[in-house]
Amino acid sequence: MSFMNSYKHLEKLCGEIMRDERRVSAYIDEMTCTPFGPSLVAGWNNDLKKLKHYRHIRNLIAHEPDCSEDSLCVPSDAVWIENFCTRILNSSDPLSLYRRALAEQRNCLLYTSDAADDK
Repeated sequence: MSFMNSYKHLEKLCGEIMRDERRVSAYIDEMTCTPFGPSLVAGWNNDLKKLKHYRHIRNLIAHEPDCSEDSLCVPSDAVWIENFCTRILNSSDPLSLYRRALAEQRNCLLYTSDAADDK
């Protein structure tokens, strides 16, 4: 799959899960504004960096003369994006993992609080 087709797939998924017409930008903004993301989710910063990079590449291809996939992309770029799409579909993307980690922390705190109350 080409870079732009992969990116369009990512945009569609991000638009659906974020319920925001800014799509990938909304996902990036959510990651940027999420406290403790890097400390709770392995690879958080790398994913955020890649998403920002690929958004920039997409914007160059879409808006700049003489910029093309051939000059800016390698096949592994599209592969990374497709893998990220799969992670979104499997709820193993950074924001899903963050929400899961927060829920586990809350459950742990509730369990600890309940155990303390029983004494």
